[in-house]
Amino acid sequence: MKPLKDFLLVVEVEEEAVSAGGIIMSGAAPDAAKPAIVVAVGPDVEGVEVGDKIATSWANVVKVRHEGEKAGLLPSESVMAVY
Repeated sequence: MKPLKDFLLVVEVEEEAVSAGGIIMSGAAPDAAKPAIVVAVGPDVEGVEVGDKIATSWANVVKVRHEGEKAGLLPSESVMAVY
């Protein structure tokens, strides 16, 4: 799948938060920033490359499947940070 214009194709990085007592906390707020790995970029994307780990809000992501994995398409303006 090749994104058009300024869109990115990303896969979500599953991270489990563990409290100091060892309790696994899941179900973070759906609009919270979550990490993702960029797997493809559109021709108008600047500052983000394939393989970059980014922070984005999954509220702005159009959910798709890419090579059997859950993935998402989002505009590059939705990238909050590059790790």
